[in-house]
Amino acid sequence: MKRFVLALAMAVGMGLASPASAQPTNPDASSILTSIDDEMLRIAIFNAGATTTPLDDEKNTLRIAFPNGMRGIARRMACIEAPGAVGEECKGLILLAYFSKPEGVSEAQQQAALSRFGLEQNLASVVVNREGEHVVKSYIIFDGGITLSNLVVQVALFAESAKTYREM
Repeated sequence: MKRFVLALAMAVGMGLASPASAQPTNPDASSILTSIDDEMLRIAIFNAGATTTPLDDEKNTLRIAFPNGMRGIARRMACIEAPGAVGEECKGLILLAYFSKPEGVSEAQQQAALSRFGLEQNLASVVVNREGEHVVKSYIIFDGGITLSNLVVQVALFAESAKTYREM
C-alpha cells in the first residue's frame, strides 16, 4: 500500500495529464476546488487511472472502473445550481463500492472482517445494506477547498481500500 501511495503521489506531482480527446481541459493539480462539478469529477477519476460511464439517467452519478479491477459509484451530493455556471456545483462526493455476501463465509467471519477493516482503513467505512450487500463508502467534503491532486489521490486510495475489503 505504501508503494502504491508513493507511486500515485509521484504521478500526481508530475502534473495531471489527459489526452485532449478524453478530457476537455487539463487543470493545474494545485487547483483548489470548493465544489465538484461533472467535468472536474471526470478529470479526477481519469487521473486516478479509472474510467467512468453514466449511471442510467442519474445526472450526478457515475460508474467507475478502477485499474485494480474494482468497480464503484461516484455520486455528487449537496448540489445547487451555480449562478453563471453550466449545471450544478456540489459540496460533497460519495464514493461507493458494493459487494455481495460472500459464499461460504460465516456471520462471525463477516463481522471480524468488518471490525478489522474499520480499524485498519481510515479512509473508508463499510455498512451492510438491507439487501445484505457490503458497501464500502467514503465521503469527501469540498467546503473550505481541496486540491485537485488531493482529490485524485483520495479517489485512488478509495479503490485500494475497496480492494482490501474484498480480500479480507
